[in-house]
Amino acid sequence: MSCLFLKKYRRKLHFRIPDWDQQLSISPCVLNHIVQHQQTSPFANEAGGQLFARISPSCISILRATGPRPTDHRTRYGYIPDHTKEQNEINEMFKEGLLFIGDWHTHPQKIPSPSRSDQLSIRNVFRGSRHHLPALLLLIAGTEGFPAGLHLSFHSADTDIKLEPI
Repeated sequence: MSCLFLKKYRRKLHFRIPDWDQQLSISPCVLNHIVQHQQTSPFANEAGGQLFARISPSCISILRATGPRPTDHRTRYGYIPDHTKEQNEINEMFKEGLLFIGDWHTHPQKIPSPSRSDQLSIRNVFRGSRHHLPALLLLIAGTEGFPAGLHLSFHSADTDIKLEPI
């Protein structure tokens, strides 16, 4: 992922993770990658990808975002990633010292909220992944500016934790 495109966001966004001793930050590079895929036109399809981070005792720093890929299935109200390409991305990012932390995708609404399908999908990813994380992140970008136009939540097999901007 390159940061050579439109630079709307120049600072990190920070989020509080309730009941955790960490906060979450999203780099400007990631924010700018996601904002270029917001569904701001009536014909724009959903887009999505994966999120990769470095984790310290005090902060989860999201530094890279992938996707969308030409091989993903995208419609106005749906997004199905190419799982083979996703695994390749996880392997490549791991070599760079970055951990898969979760998924992102867009919704064609100002203030997004996860659908039942979104929640089931991230839980299935959590259950089916080999990792040492207590939960995986789901980031949904709506059409509003950030942070208002972002939904962030951590999901495990049976828990959802919504994050709040700091």
